[in-house]
Amino acid sequence: MKNKVLALVTTLAAVISLTACSGGARQEAAPAEASVKTTEAVTSSKTAKKPYEDPIKIAYVAHDIGTPVNQAWLEGMERECSYYPNITIQGFDGKSSAEEQVKIMPEVITQKYDAIVLQASDNSALAASVTEAEKAGIPVITINMDADSVHSALVQISIL
Repeated sequence: MKNKVLALVTTLAAVISLTACSGGARQEAAPAEASVKTTEAVTSSKTAKKPYEDPIKIAYVAHDIGTPVNQAWLEGMERECSYYPNITIQGFDGKSSAEEQVKIMPEVITQKYDAIVLQASDNSALAASVTEAEKAGIPVITINMDADSVHSALVQISIL
């Protein structure tokens, strides 16, 4: 189940990132270089859900939810997930502060969200929170800035 939710959220994050940042003109992308990190698997005691039936809660912890790009990401995630009545997206405002995001992360973990999409304000300041979420069985997908800890995915945007 974690893999299905992770696949859905990762795909969603990639789609939203691409649609939110497209400038209308088509650009040819340069070939991407892939890097593979070997990491240890994080185990969890979280009960598997039926991804198309059970309620799924996804937290979007933005650097600053009021900026146009971040608002577009939230709206895009909400729009794409609206096709699945069991999925809800909740946006959290980091107020351009790593300290605020560090305060938000334990709340999201305690509320047992099924996935976290994180736009980290500071990659090292949020490392412990990301590790805590992953240990709780909550996949964390970072966007734009990676976290200095092992987590489920990173989605980056490259404007050529």
